[in-house]
Amino acid sequence: MPRIENDIKLDFKDVLLRPKRSTLKSRIEVDLMRSFTFRNSKGSYRGIPIIAANMDTVGTFEMALVLHQFSLFTAIHKHYDVDDWKEFAAKHPECLQSLAVSTGTSDGDFEKLGAIVAAVPQIQYICVDVANGYSEHFVNFVKDVRQKFPTHTIMAGNVVTGEMVEELILAGADIIKVGIGPGSVCTTRKKTGVGYPQLSAVIECADAAHGLGGHIISDGGCTCPGDVSKAFGAGADFVMLGGMLAGHSESGGEIIEKNGKKYKLFYGMSSDTAMKKHSGGVAEYRASEGKTVEMPYKGPVEATVKDVLGGVRSSCTYVGAAKLKDCTKDTHKRPHVPTAMASSTGSQAEQCMCSICQDFFTDPVTIPCGHNFCMACISQHWDSSMKTQCPLCKKNFHLRPDLGINREFRELVEGLKRGESPVQPGAVPCDACTKIKRGALKSCLHCEGSFCKTHLEPHNTVAKLKKHKLINPVENLEDYICPMHEKPLVLFCRDDQRCVCLSCTIRDHKSHNTVPVEEESEERKSQFGRRQAEINLTIQSRMKKIEEIKHSVQLTKQSSEKEKADIVELFTNLIRSLERCRDELLEVMEQKQKAAETQAEEFIKELEQEISELKRRNTELEQLSHTEDHLHLLRIYPSLCSPLDTKIWTGISTDTHLREDALRRALTKHEEFLNGAVVKITETELKRIEKFTVNVTMDPETAHPKLFLSENDKQARYGETRQIVPDSPWRFDTCPSVLGKEGFSSGKLYFEVEVKGKTEWDLGVARESVNRKGIITLSPRNGLWTLWLRNGSEYKACDCLSVSLCLKVKPQKVGVYVDYEQGLVSFYDVESRSHIYSFTGQSFTEKLYPYFSPGFIYGDKNLAPLIISPVGKNKCIL
Repeated sequence: MPRIENDIKLDFKDVLLRPKRSTLKSRIEVDLMRSFTFRNSKGSYRGIPIIAANMDTVGTFEMALVLHQFSLFTAIHKHYDVDDWKEFAAKHPECLQSLAVSTGTSDGDFEKLGAIVAAVPQIQYICVDVANGYSEHFVNFVKDVRQKFPTHTIMAGNVVTGEMVEELILAGADIIKVGIGPGSVCTTRKKTGVGYPQLSAVIECADAAHGLGGHIISDGGCTCPGDVSKAFGAGADFVMLGGMLAGHSESGGEIIEKNGKKYKLFYGMSSDTAMKKHSGGVAEYRASEGKTVEMPYKGPVEATVKDVLGGVRSSCTYVGAAKLKDCTKDTHKRPHVPTAMASSTGSQAEQCMCSICQDFFTDPVTIPCGHNFCMACISQHWDSSMKTQCPLCKKNFHLRPDLGINREFRELVEGLKRGESPVQPGAVPCDACTKIKRGALKSCLHCEGSFCKTHLEPHNTVAKLKKHKLINPVENLEDYICPMHEKPLVLFCRDDQRCVCLSCTIRDHKSHNTVPVEEESEERKSQFGRRQAEINLTIQSRMKKIEEIKHSVQLTKQSSEKEKADIVELFTNLIRSLERCRDELLEVMEQKQKAAETQAEEFIKELEQEISELKRRNTELEQLSHTEDHLHLLRIYPSLCSPLDTKIWTGISTDTHLREDALRRALTKHEEFLNGAVVKITETELKRIEKFTVNVTMDPETAHPKLFLSENDKQARYGETRQIVPDSPWRFDTCPSVLGKEGFSSGKLYFEVEVKGKTEWDLGVARESVNRKGIITLSPRNGLWTLWLRNGSEYKACDCLSVSLCLKVKPQKVGVYVDYEQGLVSFYDVESRSHIYSFTGQSFTEKLYPYFSPGFIYGDKNLAPLIISPVGKNKCIL
């Protein structure tokens, strides 16, 4: 049988927002930004939640560029191809977070959607749009989209009822588009007779969505900024606009000129125009459900956007909402009169004082201008005055008003005189009090109101009202009412773990285990003792941990002070030694310089003497060359031509240079000093990290089939015989490797491995997901942080780029240290107490396991096993 719903259902045109007192001084104080976290995608959004509709005359890339500047959103129409998206993304990547890719529900649409998202992975929003969101095919399509794109935020619609909103959210949608037929170019209501008044649809669907942690879009029906405000006031999280954004420069389509005026076509996506453009015409089995209009050309959309935002801000100031998110709360709550008293006792007393007698009101009366006076005071004032006017605002009254005692105000004043406050701060006001609000004594779930002692009296005397459910007064009374059936939530469904009303048990929770909320509440309370005990234990544990941390900080401080003192002493000694060496070298150089200068002076003196003798002989020869005494010449000729007794100066020089061997000896001396300091530091470091020693064993489940482990799983050697073991995903099948049995995901650890007698080995740590099949490249990129030995003497750190290591001493035992939080993996030569290599600045996100590979054997080489050796006496178990 058809059923007529008699409840009043409203469109935007049927209502106005009622203003209320506001503390806002200007529209500029209103914050229109909203932040959401979505139920299924877990994605987050921040912006002004107004969306350009995904129509090809509205949802264009050009529109998105402008709206992005205002923090608005755009649902791009589905008729752009992959190349269009790639081109836009390359030019305007900053806009991709504020737009959605739209899709239909055909196989071709699904394939195209996948191609666009793959080409532009920055897209985070998907709009699945059909005219009728009530088909099973549509719900299944939403599920398919959610499965393929688990982290994308999905908009889906259109629907107009709460149960369908819930079904789509449970199917994987995050935001539901609400509206069938309200759009200005949509004719669905006329062609099909199907629809729902938009304001009521938004109210009901918002309740359903918010109950599941979902969100809704009010799609269609907005013709002015006021309608946008009404949609937000009704509970919409987003508002989608079509006609209001059509006809602009950024809208799709060409400009048409008629009679000197400019127009742009605007049409519904189910109209003849749209289907001829994109589908070749209207299919024979369906009718057009849209119309085409010539929209006057409006120029750039920026002016319209500013007009819409300005209108919404103005609406918020009228209803007292400082933030857009408060608009729903401030426009949906039951109308009420603000209390006439301030919250503090001092201001209450001032409010209850007569401005004429300056005392508490006696028989207070309210005159037509709204001011209050004692009846006797105002009567006497008017009797003695020529005019009948208010003493405060000076408003004149042509006729003397009839005065009546304000009985509620008198009771309030009398209560204040006795020290009573009408509504204590934080208390719930009575919804029935009209002028002066009193504090509520109880809230009624059936009447959906809170009442003071006076107005609660009917619930104690009227038989029908006695059956109503009364609870302690609460402000958020709507949370205690079923949003679907508008009845009290009096039962608790243990199957779904939620509160339900009696009507819910008729259908959705018919066969579920339901109990009264009081019974469930008492049972939960009975568990509080155990929970409190757990909390107290946790508190004690945390307090103990605090003490441990404080103690650790103190020890660290002491250790740090000692380390700083050691460092100061080390570098002081080093500086002194260098300065002493410098001074000694300079003194030697000075002495050599002086010796060289003395030697040079002696050489010069000798040379000058030889020069004098040579000059003398040369003079004699010159004189003899002109003599006529031939006999004399022949007599002395032998003495003049005999060789002079001179030194051979060719190989003689002065040496002022400091011999390099002296400098080398000095530097070698300090090199030995520095090496000793490094050894000392490494020794201290090893003593510190040995405190983090863990009991490591090898995991047989991961060992290569030719690796033979000892009974205690502490040794591994390679053998030629392949063991029969299960080929599990965790086992290495090509590389002769094995992982440690114990993994860790935080803290520090240290272990030592004996590599004595080996010519090949790999050693380090590996992440849990490391590849264990086929040939493995040792690298942090592949989740392995290792050292290796090859050919008996070739050591390498297998970093992203392999680093060859020159070790003075061949390690017999290697220590491995890991600091998970610091991203550090270090290797040490235990016996020489020296550092080998460190991987620093790593980012660990998985469990790490010790990694061992004894390497292959080559004849009689590399036969020794890898042995996990004990470290000291005190060890902790991982």
